[in-house]
Amino acid sequence: MATLLDISRYLKTLKNYLVDTWELDPDFAEKAAQLVYYCLVYGLRPEITSGYRSPERQAELVAAWNSGNPNVHTPLPPGKSLHNNTTWYGKPAALALDMVTSSPPLAGKIAAALGLVWGGQNDYVHFALRRGTL
Repeated sequence: MATLLDISRYLKTLKNYLVDTWELDPDFAEKAAQLVYYCLVYGLRPEITSGYRSPERQAELVAAWNSGNPNVHTPLPPGKSLHNNTTWYGKPAALALDMVTSSPPLAGKIAAALGLVWGGQNDYVHFALRRGTL
């Protein structure tokens, strides 16, 4: 059985991965790491699909949504999405993460328990740290 020290190390490693690979804000990455961990514990098979998005990528998603692509979930315009968040000096620092799970409602409950916002049934892959819009 894993010890608290093992879990703490795993969460720290996962947080660093989320910051380095998905370009999440460090405070959000800490909560997102906990979300991923608990989704794993509950057997929800989490799969991250998006973290930071450039304004150009966000515009592509809006265009795909507008053309009726069923694989795109209600994207906000560039600059309005927490996926586009940057630091004051322009470094990516997303406050949103898209993650597919085997039970979106349970993942949403876990997110809420951690103080995160879930996109609900209309945007079931979306998890965010509330600092403005989703």
